[in-house]
Amino acid sequence: MEQKVKNKIKELLNSKSLKATKTRKDVLQEVLQNKKATPYSNIQKAMRDSDRVTLYRTMETLVENGIIHEAYRQENEVYYAICNIGCSNNSHTHHHLHFMCKSCETVSCIEIEETNKPNIPNIKIEDFSISAEGLCQNCLATN
Repeated sequence: MEQKVKNKIKELLNSKSLKATKTRKDVLQEVLQNKKATPYSNIQKAMRDSDRVTLYRTMETLVENGIIHEAYRQENEVYYAICNIGCSNNSHTHHHLHFMCKSCETVSCIEIEETNKPNIPNIKIEDFSISAEGLCQNCLATN
């Protein structure tokens, strides 16, 4: 693992006062090295030496502590991405669009200028996300 990635993982876990267990480090390495949202099935394949329950609890801990977030859900697949600095165990604050390319099936978190959170009377919205599907820049160029 590249030293820069190791440092980033250590920094992420330390910032949330979490122990740097092997499973947590391995999951974060998998998500960080993809540079796009990572399908859970890919994380499972990379973590084949870990048992299912440990992996599930690790993913749950990383989400609950604002280190990773569910970027996209498609049928039986969930894609995870690294959270923004402002995320915490109380709130995930993502001011970006989750984009799924229908051709290559990659999921990207794309920063956008403004996200208008709906204002609904007598409702408290705690989480709000925007998803879009289409063709990514690479697939557009090859079609």
